[in-house]
Amino acid sequence: MDNTFWSGDVYPSHVTVFDAECRALQIHKLPAPSILTRCTHLALEFAWIDFPSFSYLIERLPSVTHLGIYSTSLQFVDADQLGGFCKRHSSPRMVVIAASRTRWNAQDEDVELPKDKPSKFEAVDKRVAFIKLADHMKKGASRECWEANARGRRGIWEYGRARLEQLGRT
Repeated sequence: MDNTFWSGDVYPSHVTVFDAECRALQIHKLPAPSILTRCTHLALEFAWIDFPSFSYLIERLPSVTHLGIYSTSLQFVDADQLGGFCKRHSSPRMVVIAASRTRWNAQDEDVELPKDKPSKFEAVDKRVAFIKLADHMKKGASRECWEANARGRRGIWEYGRARLEQLGRT
């Protein structure tokens, strides 16, 4: 993104980036896109999560207090690397891991909070909340839920906060 593009006085506080590619910023030693410099709630969707390049971006965004990581599959999220990331970055007060559910039908809720003990992701840091989302690429998925999340009307932050409360962490 051209960093000179966003030069106004008004910056978004809540940003969701789909198909985020942080590695390009790290490889070319680029600054964070200027549109993100005052962002407090940042959600990034990845096909593959690369925590070193992800760290590179977060180091350049000290205003981020709420961090969301959307993953299409849990196999792409390494709990040990997440733990290292959390130890390195203390500014996010909440880190929400939002993963697609493997089984889902049109009668199910769009968002599911795990009902058991902390997940392996939640075990690495008390700020981490794990939630499961309906896979909106499947037939019958709720378009309204996808739009609500994508446009900020209903975000992962409320669900993350509810999960942290469920775990007794708030």
